[in-house]
Amino acid sequence: MQYLPQNISIELPCKPFVLSGQKIDGLDLHLYFEPVESLVCPECGDKAVIHARAASRRPLQAVAVAPYRRTFWHVANRRGWCPHCGFTFTEAIPFQFLGRHVTLDLAKKICDEMDESSATIRATAKRLSISEDLVRRVHSDFLDMVIARVPEPQGVKSIAVDEFSILKGQKYATMIISLEPRQVLYICEGRTEENVDPFFSIYSKEFYEGIECVAMDQNHTYASQFKEKLPHVTIVSDRFHMSSNYTKDVVDKVRLRVARSYKERGDNEGYKLFKQSKYRLFTPRLADPSQAESEQELQGQLQLQKLLGMNEDINSVVLMFEQLRALYEITDEDVMREQWESWLQMAEQSSVPELVKFAQKKRRYTDQIVAHAKYPVTSAVIEGMFNVVKVQKRAAFGYRNFEYFFKRIQYVFIPGLLKERIKRDIWKNCSQYLLDPLYHAKCG
Repeated sequence: MQYLPQNISIELPCKPFVLSGQKIDGLDLHLYFEPVESLVCPECGDKAVIHARAASRRPLQAVAVAPYRRTFWHVANRRGWCPHCGFTFTEAIPFQFLGRHVTLDLAKKICDEMDESSATIRATAKRLSISEDLVRRVHSDFLDMVIARVPEPQGVKSIAVDEFSILKGQKYATMIISLEPRQVLYICEGRTEENVDPFFSIYSKEFYEGIECVAMDQNHTYASQFKEKLPHVTIVSDRFHMSSNYTKDVVDKVRLRVARSYKERGDNEGYKLFKQSKYRLFTPRLADPSQAESEQELQGQLQLQKLLGMNEDINSVVLMFEQLRALYEITDEDVMREQWESWLQMAEQSSVPELVKFAQKKRRYTDQIVAHAKYPVTSAVIEGMFNVVKVQKRAAFGYRNFEYFFKRIQYVFIPGLLKERIKRDIWKNCSQYLLDPLYHAKCG
């Protein structure tokens, strides 16, 4: 198929330039623009002298005009000198996106495409018929502009810090968030003191003074940094990580030990029952199974009773887990400290080695655990945010540029209304927002 030459007559946000010519090269459309207004010095505002007028060697790629595959804008901006202040300059192109060879409209289209949760650089580049490198650079610049415009969060009293994997088993990143409002405060590669240290100097003194507590797992690195840099902030060992640690270090280990004991005795039925009961053991128990609301719930309660009756160790760790969770409902620090000490003594005096080891390990974190009574915060919020991060990472099949990855994470969790306000300010010179006819030139 061969396309015939045609005149282009469309509204273009190209002031102070006008369309002076066009050229068709296969499936590419080339538009040529010339300046029509007097050259003015950007420093003093006086009329400047034109030294030269020439089109850039690299044109600006623009949103494709159908039926062409790609559209390029060749803009002949001028080189000028101001006789008043002696300033030498090159005429600015208001519809160019930063220093990139793309128009604002195409840059906006790229960033709008990348706003989708499942968007990837490769898919966006393919849809818009541009290079992957251009998509990444434009989107990275856009993310920088948005993040730079996000104001310092106000009224932040509680924060959370945790780590997440960026390369399975090899590299980790640290993320610090505010719990109200939910927003990323800091993110970096690594989890050492040197990696976390910059967080304590990027905000104002008033911001840090307003923080009252920080939720975290029992991470010595994070805890030592907060004790040193923000000694007034209370460290809270939250319920989420305590439950997670107990599940992994006690219940799962006891369950697998019991399952192996049945297998060694040749009882395959008992082995399979315990091997496959990972989640059944955490089902809330009913005092009377007959009160179950469905047949499925009734079968689950009966199976749970059977499991607890088959082994004393399993029964003990499940009962202790229920008591541990109940501790986190207490709102009085003195009462919680007393109940926690009582729980530790019961655990240490039990005959279950996994439970004894867990209690001895957690005793050193008593103050952080008891602090939950005063500050009932949780890291479940940041863990939920990590799930969003994992979805992005899977959609992109991983990231090689961690700096760009971290920018995308920060962008995702900017409050919606604030994000839209910032985006409108960035794209205010795009054709979508240029409603004033003075900013439009009828070209062609």
